[in-house]
Amino acid sequence: MKLDKILKSKVLYYVALVLMVINVLGYVSLGSTECVVIFGITTYLANMFTKNRSLDILCGLFVANVVFGCGRVKEGFEGHEGVEKKLRDDEKSESSRR
Repeated sequence: MKLDKILKSKVLYYVALVLMVINVLGYVSLGSTECVVIFGITTYLANMFTKNRSLDILCGLFVANVVFGCGRVKEGFEGHEGVEKKLRDDEKSESSRR
């Protein structure tokens, strides 16, 4: 099975490790502790089922980034008034620079 061979490869493990470090450092720099907790719990639960470290890390990254979004998804609609206010503020700051 080629998929089994790919999942057990050292290259995939090191790529997953690098992605994990980058993501966790990003979460910490943003102060998003819930993302770190979600990532840790998901990785631990995946480890209970698979015993494949690469797959565990990739599952944790998937759940933390895609399913939960980790606070990067902004909800709400900024109406016409908000856009006009931003444009006016930009014009004021531009005129004050002159």
